[in-house]
Amino acid sequence: MFREAAMHEFGYRKGAFSLAADQALASWAQKHQDMDKLRIMAKERIKDPIKAIEGTLKHVKMSSVELKHEASKIRAERWKKHVH
Repeated sequence: MFREAAMHEFGYRKGAFSLAADQALASWAQKHQDMDKLRIMAKERIKDPIKAIEGTLKHVKMSSVELKHEASKIRAERWKKHVH
């Protein structure tokens, strides 16, 4: 599949596979470098993760047990759709 994509992108010439491989590796490395930067920024901003999410669900009128049951129902429905 990769070879086909390389030929489609760079033509049926010598070096097309190498160009595609270089581009794919550079893209992969950039993605992971960007993710590392985001992780560092998140760690610097969020000192205490518990305090960071504290109060985010205070508008919800269900108890934690009711929320858990509702989440289970939603996951089951999604699973059924995925399987069938």
